[in-house]
Amino acid sequence: MDALGFSERESADFLNESMRLGLSAENTTLLNQRTEGWAAGLQLAALALQAIRQHGETEEALNDFIRSFSGGHRHVMDYLTDEVLQRQSPAIQTFLLQTSPIEKLTAPLCEAMTGTRNAQAMLESLERANLFLVPLDAERQWYRYHPLWAEMLQIRLQREQPQQVAHIHHQASEWFAHNGFLDEAITHAMAAGEPEQAADLLEPVAKSIGDARRKRDSASVAEQVTI
Repeated sequence: MDALGFSERESADFLNESMRLGLSAENTTLLNQRTEGWAAGLQLAALALQAIRQHGETEEALNDFIRSFSGGHRHVMDYLTDEVLQRQSPAIQTFLLQTSPIEKLTAPLCEAMTGTRNAQAMLESLERANLFLVPLDAERQWYRYHPLWAEMLQIRLQREQPQQVAHIHHQASEWFAHNGFLDEAITHAMAAGEPEQAADLLEPVAKSIGDARRKRDSASVAEQVTI
């Protein structure tokens, strides 16, 4: 995906020279960032922007569209659903939907989320198939989904299995907490609607900070008495 992605300059050339949109440098940069240089994503955005222009909308409407461009846009949703997601096997579709709310994926986490025992092979297969999975390290231990792809999958999950969303976040929170990823554990506890669990996770940290402050204050008092 990195090799195929457009650079900012290439994205600007495509949007302004090929698609003749006349966008500002700020807007072309923003679209490049939102699509991560994905050519089809840029084309979908460009077609929507052409329609906005043809309907005589204001520049502010165009700017609003660019700022809000996401995987939930109907053109992106339709393309990714019809041309990509629905062409996958039921097992792959289920795996994608169940792991879509997680920003950072690793095989043990995916196995805890999906109940499968071949998550590493699945992740490597998704990467080879160019299914918008980006490795985060050279060892292929951690991955993330392309933002537009993740947003589309999350919307599909919410529509098709709304009762599963909180459960997925709960499981993710437990896995991250058990494996020492406190920030992620708290984030998913809140997303699961479990503020009490988030507070419980924070309590040891708050206690540690309090103990450190009291120790520091005691040392400061002792130093002043000595002086």
